[in-house]
Amino acid sequence: DNAVVKDSEDCKPFIINALRTMNDLNMNGPSNTDFRNPLARPRLPYTILLAIGGWSDGSPTNGDEAYDARADLWVNITQEEESPRAYHVAAYVNGLVYCVGGFDRIDYFSSVAPMHSQRCYISVAVLNGCIYAMGGFDGHVRLNTAERYDPVTNQWTRIAPMHERRSDASATTLHGKVLVDELFFVIGGYNGFITTCNVEYYDWKMEHWYEAHDMSILQSASSCCSVPALPNVLQYAAPQDLPQDAPQSP
Repeated sequence: DNAVVKDSEDCKPFIINALRTMNDLNMNGPSNTDFRNPLARPRLPYTILLAIGGWSDGSPTNGDEAYDARADLWVNITQEEESPRAYHVAAYVNGLVYCVGGFDRIDYFSSVAPMHSQRCYISVAVLNGCIYAMGGFDGHVRLNTAERYDPVTNQWTRIAPMHERRSDASATTLHGKVLVDELFFVIGGYNGFITTCNVEYYDWKMEHWYEAHDMSILQSASSCCSVPALPNVLQYAAPQDLPQDAPQSP
């Protein structure tokens, strides 16, 4: 309905393409496989929350889900080739998600590099682009040891041990944003009787807890991390799909 757009010959091909795409979507619905047309591709949210693995139906699971806070929607992104894992920690560093430690009911993991010690019930924090792993349980004793992972060298380095042995603790860093849109999310868990799929979040500005959409998987002992600044259509569209005068992604 915009007069400037309607009277522009340069805009007509884009208008026709958009109308054809809208008609195709109305007639056939969205496609989950054909993303060649950038106008029909699903738009990624700016940030997603990942819930990775955990304990479900009496054993560790490889179930993964992604949450779009704006749409209040969970999407199952489970990759069957992944190994089941519980009591681990997920950390997001420089565009990659790392799963640190955990166990699969038989083995205690020292995965990623690997670590110097096998650890589940581990505490992890990210600081200055490095992952710090502290304490945990190696299948025999609780640990007071700690180590630091540098993604650039793909190496773990032992750092000074803690004063106390500890597992099942939690760690974080200060002066950084917390999870999705500065909200605190609590995902699943065990309430003393059953494993749940319930999700809720705390808005610190309103000082109130709100219910979010439940996950599709009952799980506890999972690990969550947020993945920010996801690319959208200009970043993942193929160059030949874009208008010739569209800005190219770096």
